[in-house]
Parts: sequence; structure tokens; C-alpha cells
Amino acid sequence: MAYYSHTATFDKGWTTPLLGSRSDVDFWLSSLSYCLNFNVLTHGGLRRRSGTRFITEVADSSQKTRLLPFKFSEEQSYVLVVNGNKTLRFISERQILYSGTSPYSISHPYAAADLNRLSYTQFNDVAYIAHKNYQPRKLMRNSDINWRFETAAFNDGPYMDAEDVATTLKPSDYGGLLIASSSESTSIDNGFAQFDLAAPQALDNYWVEATNTNILNDSPSGWELAGWDGADWVVIHVVEGQTGWKRLGRYYFETDNRRAFTKYRFNWMGPQGDASRLRWGNIGLHRLADEQVPSTLTASSLNGINGGAGFQTTDVGRSIRFMGVASKWQWAKITQYVSPSQVRVVLHGHRLLTLSPFASWRMGAFSVASGWPASVTLFNERLMWARTNSQPVTVFGSKQGQFSDYGLSDPQVETDGLSITLLSSNQNEVLWLADDEDLVTGSAGQIRSVGPADINKSFSATNITQRKGPTSGAAALPPLSIGGVTLYAGTGATKIRELVRGDQNRYVAPELSLLGEHLFKSGIVDWAFCERPDPQIYCVMGNGSLVSVTYDREQKVVGFAKHEIAGGAVENVAVVSGIEEGFDDVYLCVCRTINGKLKRYIEVLERPFDGDIDTVEDAFHVDCGASYNGAPIKTVTGLGHLEGEQVMALADGSVVSGLTVRNGSIELPYEASKLSIGLPFKSRAVTQPVAGPQQDGTLFGRNRTIISASIDVLNSGAVRTGAAGGEHWTPELYEQLLKTGDTLFGDKIELRTGFVPCDISGSWMEGEGKLVFETSEPLPLLVRSLVLQLESTP
Repeated sequence: MAYYSHTATFDKGWTTPLLGSRSDVDFWLSSLSYCLNFNVLTHGGLRRRSGTRFITEVADSSQKTRLLPFKFSEEQSYVLVVNGNKTLRFISERQILYSGTSPYSISHPYAAADLNRLSYTQFNDVAYIAHKNYQPRKLMRNSDINWRFETAAFNDGPYMDAEDVATTLKPSDYGGLLIASSSESTSIDNGFAQFDLAAPQALDNYWVEATNTNILNDSPSGWELAGWDGADWVVIHVVEGQTGWKRLGRYYFETDNRRAFTKYRFNWMGPQGDASRLRWGNIGLHRLADEQVPSTLTASSLNGINGGAGFQTTDVGRSIRFMGVASKWQWAKITQYVSPSQVRVVLHGHRLLTLSPFASWRMGAFSVASGWPASVTLFNERLMWARTNSQPVTVFGSKQGQFSDYGLSDPQVETDGLSITLLSSNQNEVLWLADDEDLVTGSAGQIRSVGPADINKSFSATNITQRKGPTSGAAALPPLSIGGVTLYAGTGATKIRELVRGDQNRYVAPELSLLGEHLFKSGIVDWAFCERPDPQIYCVMGNGSLVSVTYDREQKVVGFAKHEIAGGAVENVAVVSGIEEGFDDVYLCVCRTINGKLKRYIEVLERPFDGDIDTVEDAFHVDCGASYNGAPIKTVTGLGHLEGEQVMALADGSVVSGLTVRNGSIELPYEASKLSIGLPFKSRAVTQPVAGPQQDGTLFGRNRTIISASIDVLNSGAVRTGAAGGEHWTPELYEQLLKTGDTLFGDKIELRTGFVPCDISGSWMEGEGKLVFETSEPLPLLVRSLVLQLESTP
């Protein structure tokens, strides 16, 4: 006989059966052949997952529901419960928020079938939402129970590409207060030019012409523009050091003024302080667009407008950009539909010089006719959108720091808006955007990035280029950003890829899920990252299970485990800061059948049991569970969400089973003051077959059996162990920790730490040296390692 000792840890988790007998690879000794309802720890151990705590039923259980995280601060985090019945509710600190006696809710426009394709990004107390079938929305938080939806604003763009058509657009109004008189018709004895209006009106922008003489040295060197409020002159704009005047040159200036005044005055600063020598040309004052009476814009034909269909009623709110005189781009916003060839508009920017038709113009990129953006993210202090029906491979960006403004300056400046069409033969429609070192775009054919052309300077409208990325395509699932690394799901959502910089500073995308590929075959439908206390990616699978991936890039740990929520199928996940400092809360939408009825519940994974701060009474290892902490009771109420279900309880640290919920309550066999009650679930792990090596080769192909085993546990209450068995042999598993027999009702379980010898039933014929450890008790279990001694044939 030959003897062999084997020590195992588990930081790779459940690895693919495709490895077969590849005991030559380094991670063989730290992987498992099965792992259910355990979390892989970066330290190498396995910890039984916590149970799920029932929070609330969704607004309409017959409808799909999407969970979205809203993290206003470390102390204020929310879960948005977006129900398919077009109701949005809010959870904070594991409680549904109420207004009076009813859950607080607002309406939303999204159909149940579209919820999984919502693209979502948040900044402070505002979130932006995109979906290709809906006008982009903005969700704003004012307080816990004061939220509102409104359509996202798009000013001065973004715009579609210019079409080669002969259609012109003719305005009916100049969009200004007036063209003010030049110095030739205005008294300059007092060093100012004043303009009186019949009624108060707001001026925001203006232009000033140089004099129509050759005496340009007498042009103003600066000025104050002030408005009369009935009591004082209020300065609204100041210009200093104005130089470079050219005869009849026109110079454009913009202000932030929104106040209406009855008089405007330019207080000139002249050469050597001599105002009497000043010369200037005409001045064009622009009326604030919000105060304009809309004017008519008439198209000479329908060609080029909404694919030849002309203007539509749905174009109201859309921008139009046009080239005015002196090659100056200006824009207008449609306020009213008149006919396919005519709309009413307000003119933004500057007062027009003439009412001549515009030959160069562009329609706004976002509309019912052109399509809505399908994805959104924040990048480089810009709000970035991507993909419309008309421009499926274009990315649009706001001005830096101004999320509602997409305009371009003349000449262009760094902070201007962006419109970037991705150029690649492998490029498909953009499915998502990711905020990485560069802006990353995902499509079914290729990953492509947008970043600075000069890497020594920051990304901006004047420093931008595209870079080819991996040709391994992506699924529509929004990516995760973890520690500066972007993770995305490959086409079909059956692989996880890690986007990293490779050789020659180019992005590569190795498969992160390779060792656990068997767990992802039903496709990832949603995922989220839980950083604290352990770095875990939770993947909601198409078959209703969860897959956790322990991901610690610095420690080079990637470990896989599967989780099945007792009696339910998981449909959605969201992670926010937990109610306890140092922990995140993992929220799940779980579909169940309770008492013959379909239910969708919001449940939260309880934080992991920690023997340093918890006692056995604090353990929570039941699903869809509830807690009680108070005066001793035997009758436990408030369990209507589990009506008719067989449940298990941990009552003052002792296990009570065989309970059925009737009329929303259960009856305990003894009084208890601290309880956790819910659906039991099994945690089970099976080690890899022991392979050797032996002096004369591997143990594969030889009969072998476990003759002894010791399991190293930490603060654990129950575990059953035994040999794994085979096709024709099912060995008995033995409880190693849980007190049984002569213990009295109400005596709490003692938690064990250290090596525990295990009882093992062996088999020569079918034993592979695999060890099983499992439990269904509502108690903690953390396995740090195990030691096996085996006997094999020579």
C-alpha cells in the first residue's frame, strides 16, 4: 500500500470539468470540483454564504423588475425598484420608503420588456437613463421622498451629420432686441451708448462691429454693459483689453444674464481715456430665447428632413444648427410643429444679420425619427451618449462640466461638445460605454476606445483620437469598473473579459471566466460588484442562479462559486453601501411561488458572519428570512410573505426545524428572544480528486480511499463530511460539529475553531480521494483548509 497526505485550500473555487485530470496545473490543489452556496475567500478558505433577508414585495409581482443603485453618499444610498407596471419605488437602509401609510412611488415610462436594456449613470443627486426606444430621462433626488423624472435637456446639439441636399431653411425673425446705432448716429459726449426699450426684455448675447472708417485706433479698448432696473445700473458684462479691430469686423460676446431691463448702456473705455474720440459700428443685441415670441422657420423642400418625411410633431424640443452670415454657426430650438415644411422656433446665440435662407444646416441627433441614444456614461467631466438608429456607431459628448450643452465654439475650444463616429470594418452598433482611462465603447464586433491623441495632454474636443481594441465582441450587459479595470461580458454573455493594457500600450481582453466557464452557460443577465468585506462579483444567470466571482486583482485571486436561493429564481441585483460601516449590501429581486401565487420579492444578502463581532445568536443562514430581537416569545408573527412554507429557525442560538407558516405565523417549541427564521438552504463543496504525485507516477488510474481527514474551521457551528462516492456508491456523511442527542431545547450551539477530525466511510473501488463538506443548518461555516490521508494501490 502507498500513503499520501494532501492539504488543500480553495481560492480558485469551482473549476471547469474540462480540466479533467490536469493535476499538473498550479491551481489544482486550490480548486474544487463542486461549490454551492459558499463564497470563496481571498485568503484561500470557503465561507458559507449568508441568507437573504426579506425586504418587500414589488409593486406588481406579475411584472419584471429592475434594481438600480443610487449612491448619493456613504451615508445615503438607495435602491431604485423599477417595476414593469411603470412604478418606481425606493429602498433605503433595507426599508421601503413610505409617504404616509403607502410606499412612496413615482411613475416611469419604461415597459417591463425594456428594463434590462436601460443604461444608467449617476452623478451626485442626479441620474441619467438611456434606452434606444425612449427619450433620455433625468432622475433627480431632492429628499428621501421627493424625487422627480424629467426629460434630459439637449441644448445646441448634438447634431446629425450634414446631408448633401439643396433644401434651405428661411427664418422669419432676427431673434434679437434690435440692432443698436453706431457712433455715427449716437451721442458720445458722455462716453456711453444707451438704448431704451418699450418694455423690460432680457439680453444675453451681443455683437459689436468695428467702425466703417480707417481710424481703427479710435475703437473702444473695453466697456461695461449695464442694465437699468429702475433704481440702479446693474453691470452684466465687462470687456477689457479689446484689441485687433478690423474695419467692419464683427466681434461676438456672451453673458449669463437672464434679468429683464428697460434700458441698456455701454460705458465705453477709449484710447488714452478720451471717450470723445471713440468710433464703433452697429451693435446687435440678442433676446434671451426663453423670452422670444417664436418665429417661423420654413423649409424649401422636405428633402433631408427626417428621411424626406419633413418636420414631425415629435420634433418639438429638437435643435437645428445653421450657418449664418460671416460663417457663424448658430442654432434654434423647435417649439411648435406647423406643417411638414414649417416649424416655429426660438433663436439662440446671437441676433441674425439678415433673413436670408440658410443653405448649411443640421438637425439634432436625438428624436423619434432619428432614434434615441441607447447608452450613457460620465467621462472626463462630460455626459457621454452613444448609438441612435441613424448614427449607430457615433458617440456624443456634452461640453465639459455642462451636461445639457453640446455646442461648438468658433473657433473650437477644449471644453466644446463632441460627436465621434467610430471608424472600423468590425464596428457594430455601440452597445455600451465605459469610463476607463479612455472612453471604452462595446459592440458585438469589437471593443474600441476614444482617448487623447497626445497622451501628454488631457482628453478634450481639440485632443482626441480613436484606438482599436480587442475584436472579441461584447454583449449588451453594461460593463463593470473595478479598481480601474473594465470587465465586460462577451457576446452571448457567457464569458467575462478583463480589459487591460497589453504590449505596445494596446487594450487586450483575456477571459477572466475561463476556469469557471461551465457556470456561465445560461448567460449573465445582470451583475454587480460587492467590494466589502470581500471583493465579489455577483452574476445573475439566465437559469435563475447566482454565480459569485471572488476578484482581487492585486492578490491574483479569481475564484468561482454557484449560489441557489432557496425556493426562488434571481432576476436582478444591485449593490449599495450597507447599513453597517465596512459592508456593502447586495439586493436581489427574487421570483418565487408562495402559497400557489407568483411573487417577486426584494431581498438582501445578510452580511457575512464574523466571529470577532458576532455570537451564534447573530447568525443568519436562511433565505427570504426575517429576524426578531426582543422579549421572549413562542408565537412569531409577521411571516405572511412565507405563507404555507416549511421554514427553519435559529432561536437563541439553537436550531428549530419542522415549522410551517400558517396565517403568517409559526409556533416555537420554547420561548426565545433572538430569532432568525426562513427557508433552509444547503451549502455543499466537493474537493478535487487527489492526484499525487507518487514516485512512480500520479494517483490517477489507481484505486484509492481516504483513511483520515481533518477539516480546519473558524467559528463554525455545523458541517457534515464524508467521501464523495461514485456512480454506485453513496457513502454516509457524518455531522462533525453540531451538538445533538442530550442537549436541551434552548441550549445554544457552540462554535468551533481549529482542526476537527472527520469520520469517513471509504471505498476502494470508487473512491477518488474526494471529500464532501456540507450543511443545511442555519449556522455559520468557514473552512480554512483540510488535510487528507489517503491509501492507494501500488
